[in-house]
Amino acid sequence: MRGMHGFSQLSAQAVLTAFDLSGFRVLVDWGGATGALAAAACVIYSGLSKAVVVDLPHVVEKAREHFSKT
Repeated sequence: MRGMHGFSQLSAQAVLTAFDLSGFRVLVDWGGATGALAAAACVIYSGLSKAVVVDLPHVVEKAREHFSKT
C-alpha cells in the first residue's frame, strides 16, 4: 500500500493531465487503494464535486486510516 501510494503521488500529475477531465463532476477510481490519485484529481480539477474510491474492504479500511492521519 505504501509503495502504491508513493507511486500514485509521483505519477498523479502526469496521469491526470494526460486527459482533460475538466468536464466531469464525479471521479470513480476502481482499485484506488489509498485514494491518492483521486485526491490529486480533486486538487487539479476543482470542478470535481466528488471522488469515489472502490477497492477491497480491507484496503478501504487502510485508506481511511491513512486519511484520518492527514
